[in-house]
Amino acid sequence: MVLPFDPGDLKLGASSVFVGQVGFDAFCRAFLGIDDINSDSDIQILRLLDSIPSLDPFLVRELLGRNGFKPAPCYLKISPHDVQKMIGFANSEIEKLVRVAFGEAVNGAAVKLASKILSNELDRELLPLKMTLRLSDEAFSDGIFSWRGFLYFKWRYLELQEEMRGVIEGLAKYQPRGKPEAAIAEYLTEVRPRLVKRIVAAITSIGRTLNIYDTAYGALVERGDPGPFRQFLLDGPSLFYELGESVAILGHISSFWAYRMSRTDYFGLLDPNDYADVLMDFEDSLSCLAE
Repeated sequence: MVLPFDPGDLKLGASSVFVGQVGFDAFCRAFLGIDDINSDSDIQILRLLDSIPSLDPFLVRELLGRNGFKPAPCYLKISPHDVQKMIGFANSEIEKLVRVAFGEAVNGAAVKLASKILSNELDRELLPLKMTLRLSDEAFSDGIFSWRGFLYFKWRYLELQEEMRGVIEGLAKYQPRGKPEAAIAEYLTEVRPRLVKRIVAAITSIGRTLNIYDTAYGALVERGDPGPFRQFLLDGPSLFYELGESVAILGHISSFWAYRMSRTDYFGLLDPNDYADVLMDFEDSLSCLAE
């Protein structure tokens, strides 16, 4: 959190603090005039945002909504088209489980129940599902939230596979504007195959983690065994954060590439030094991920 000394002139500097660091509460009292830190809504939101692995709009909306906050649409830059695609994907996944819990007689009601799960409306209509999973009210609520996160990550994983193909093809074809110095030329030659290898490793790692979900979910919807999926929901948060970091990093690479590297006219091309800086940023980000 950065508080400029003069909002009209950032050159004058600012005070800054990380959420949750030693002295954070004292900083908020001194600079923000907040006496009761634990009941202040702004501080609550900051702590909630600090608890998730990325600021993906869907995850932010779900997390804040689950805790009684409704952020304005301008803070959630996810298009209605993407929302509909994500919900359509999630409905098809959830419907399989709804039919296990409620039977074939549900028919058209399955979509309604799926929507309740996605919107966190955990009312009595979902009691058979909670009973199928043998979870307490609190564990069921936490598990469904974690499940929605995994549905989002699985949807993004499918999207990212196509997006990363575009990045990998671009790395092979992109030529910066002008002739690079010898050291830059050598770096560009070496880094591009290294980036491709790390991108493929990151996508593969996400797929392996999501396979844990698919296996547990398959045990329930295909064999009627709720045990693995129940345990998955309880253990999900430990995987949730790993997925969030990987998806966020690949999403950053994809969106920046599409935004900045799609210009192919001569004056839209990066010069070699700037291009090397971009690839260095990509490499630094990917180095944080376990292969």
